[in-house]
Amino acid sequence: MAVSTSEDVEKSREVFAAFDRDDSGTIETQQLGAALQLLGLHTTLEELFATVSQVDRQVTGVLDFNEFLKVVDKARAASVVYTNEASTLEAFAALGGKADKTGTIPLERLAGAIKEFDLAVDMTPVLAKLNTPNAELDYNGFKALLGE
Repeated sequence: MAVSTSEDVEKSREVFAAFDRDDSGTIETQQLGAALQLLGLHTTLEELFATVSQVDRQVTGVLDFNEFLKVVDKARAASVVYTNEASTLEAFAALGGKADKTGTIPLERLAGAIKEFDLAVDMTPVLAKLNTPNAELDYNGFKALLGE
């Protein structure tokens, strides 16, 4: 996912400039977490290390603005994945599963919710199991059904 709007690029430029205190055109990789937080992006230390290792190939410990934009892009993409995961988990819990990804959803309840909200979900695998008494779906099955 790219920094898609000129507003995103301008905001990224402002944050970058705030951390480029010596006007060298670079920021230190240690400053990335704080810079990303100013952009409203939150990453784990592991994600940050992985991204920096992909972007700072010469291992200089500093990033120029274009490299910084690559980090921002990756953080935005990770944020979208996290948001999707959180939404999936929220739906799972609302249907009877547990927020820690344990438990199961009764397939009858799931089929009813899909029909009630007119969701575009392929019910074929679910309907095949509905003939089984007390059929249920765990979190991984629910996530797979949603195509995630």
